[in-house]
Amino acid sequence: MRKLSVTIGLSSILFSTLFAQNALAQAKPTIKKLTVVQGVPFDQANALKRDLNLLKAMSFSTKTEEVSHSILGLTKISPDVLHDWLLDRVSYVVGEKFDVNKRLEVSTQKVLYPKIFERPDFLADYIVEDKEEATKRLFHLEELEQITAEEKTETKEDEEKDSGVMTVMSNLGAGIYNLGKENRILVGVNIGPSVREKEIVPVLSPRVGIIQIGKGLFHPNLTITPDEPNNLANSINRLGTLFHEARHSDGNGKSLIFGHAICPSELKEYAGFAACDRNLNGPYSVGVATILEMTKNCKTRCSEAETEVLAMITLDSASRIIKDRSGSNAKKWDDSAEVAKIVK
Repeated sequence: MRKLSVTIGLSSILFSTLFAQNALAQAKPTIKKLTVVQGVPFDQANALKRDLNLLKAMSFSTKTEEVSHSILGLTKISPDVLHDWLLDRVSYVVGEKFDVNKRLEVSTQKVLYPKIFERPDFLADYIVEDKEEATKRLFHLEELEQITAEEKTETKEDEEKDSGVMTVMSNLGAGIYNLGKENRILVGVNIGPSVREKEIVPVLSPRVGIIQIGKGLFHPNLTITPDEPNNLANSINRLGTLFHEARHSDGNGKSLIFGHAICPSELKEYAGFAACDRNLNGPYSVGVATILEMTKNCKTRCSEAETEVLAMITLDSASRIIKDRSGSNAKKWDDSAEVAKIVK
């Protein structure tokens, strides 16, 4: 049950250290490789690498299901094709304790953003009169999971600390790109070993793909089979979340970062939360399509209960696709990604 909250620490970024022009030359080139940044716990890093290896070992029919073609824009499904689709949009994974506010740096270089006068659709849901509240709502994308009281097994102290909600994953790159565009500045993220040992990645596109692990991704209460965290069903669920996050790296103009919409009152459990999509090919649809495809590999490797839970996850995600702002049925959005340019 994924829910999205969009908030941005605007004041902290404006007082960040400036990074020089040569920092861009030092940044890593875009490659189809997932870099797990220092700070991600060893077991979590290994689990993610294992998940990607499982993806590459899966079997898929050579013909794409229509839903996959329509949502992912692929002409066929194969392990390599899905792997490359994912790594075109997800490049770096940082840990839960990665403090993005201390890692943002503003460049002295001028940057030209495309479609500067066309605001993303999702921002219409975050227009509020309170300036402080508006600032909070303009930060990184957080995938949240709701934990019911019946599911909780933690102590009362932990329960109060969690407040019933956990971050699962966050697409930091998407939110930071939107922040830079809103303020007409080039923002970089230091993914180096420390605040002082810098390795700056300039965010010139949401496709920079900086994803943050949240507490919920490996939490027992959010794991299909907690006693076997590395089994196939759990890997499929985690990969589905990664594919969901990857879609936030797409879009331009109106569809920029495929930000979630506030759910209507009809969806009682999610009403008031940024947990819905006003399009047919957004993050929830991507999660549905990929989990359905990957679940075909379960066969005897997943229990009946595990397969049922995966099915419930897809049904829940599918229920979050709502009508567009005109009241018409949702349509596909343009999934090509924006790319900003340095002005010399």
